[in-house]
Amino acid sequence: MIDDKTQAVIAALLTLPVAQKILESVHGEKYQGQGMPEMVDTYFRLKKLLKRRFDEGG
Repeated sequence: MIDDKTQAVIAALLTLPVAQKILESVHGEKYQGQGMPEMVDTYFRLKKLLKRRFDEGG
């Protein structure tokens, strides 16, 4: 079992490389903020996956 705070930190750290790629693809003022929904979605998908993996034991 993993506690919620640890799960959130791990998911946030795993989201960083994805966020960097997203931000590189939407650089510039015209597209500012367009990558945010994708980054948030990635974070919550990773958090859900981590919870499921730790709850299943592997």
